[in-house]
This record gives sequence, C-alpha cells and structure tokens, in this order.
Amino acid sequence: MKTFILLFSIVYAMASPLYSDPVGAIFSLGSKEAAEQALSNDKIVQNFYHAFETNNLTDLMTTITENCKVSNISEMHHAALTQYEIGSPNLKVRMSALHRSLSNISIKIEQLVMGDNKVVAQVSLTGIQNGSFIGIAPTNRYITIRSVSFFRIENGKIVQIEEMIGEYNLMRQLGYFVF
Repeated sequence: MKTFILLFSIVYAMASPLYSDPVGAIFSLGSKEAAEQALSNDKIVQNFYHAFETNNLTDLMTTITENCKVSNISEMHHAALTQYEIGSPNLKVRMSALHRSLSNISIKIEQLVMGDNKVVAQVSLTGIQNGSFIGIAPTNRYITIRSVSFFRIENGKIVQIEEMIGEYNLMRQLGYFVF
C-alpha cells in the first residue's frame, strides 16, 4: 500500500499542470514564482559584481538603490577597512579606490545561496597591489580579498549589503603581519 501511495504521488506530481518541470515540481521547496524570483536575484548580484570588476559605475548603479545601505558586520576594531576608502559604505568611492590601488582586478563568485529576497555570496577579489592601499605603500604583491556578503533585494534592486571581509588574512598578505 505504501508503495502504491508513493508511486501515485510521483505520477500525480509529474502530471500536474502547475509545473512544466516535473522534477522541479517534486523537489522544489517553494513555488515556481519564488524559484524564478531567486534566479532573478541571483542575476542582480552577478551583475553587481561584474560592474564592480569592470569599474563600470553606470552598470553598478543599475543594480542598487540610491540609498543602498552597506555595512561591514565583521569590523573588529577602529582600524578596520571601513576607515579607508577601500572599505567605504559608499560603493562609488569603494570601486574607485579599489581600481586605483589594485591592477588586474578579478572577482570570482565562489558560491551563491538564494532565498526569497536575499542572496548570500562568497566572493574572492584578486589583484596586484600597485597603489596605496589602506595606508600601505605599493607592495606589487598579488592579493586575494575574501568576503561573504548578504544582499537584500527589493523591486529588482539591492537595498542592503552586509559583508564580512577577511581583514586579518588581507593584512598578512600585504606583509603587515609577519609570522
């Protein structure tokens, strides 16, 4: 009897007109609309990072609201990145400072996790530090900045970003901490 009920449930789900993808109908944790919205939010975050990587202010501004709030939730002390242009909550200032400090910038999205109006992104930004960077003279070192960012999206734009940046590891790469 249990086998029949399970088989009937699978056949019924596959025959349901609500979903064009029967596997998605069986394994989806939400509605088709929620899945489509999550994919749309995924694309918004990808476009945000692409604009940042290519130093395209116009494209960056299409992904965020005018009053997008950015905060560093990993700030450990008063000398954290937010004290410098490179960690500014003003994304225009931050993007300009990063491109002045680092050459050959590349941003790799390691993973994205989506749900409702939120996207979590694990990202690696790499470049060569050939300009002043958080008060450190050019080292010509290849560095990697790792971060995890939490995006809140409303009406197709990013309204809030909360991020955690691996500041300690970054300072070690720049030679600020030596072991």
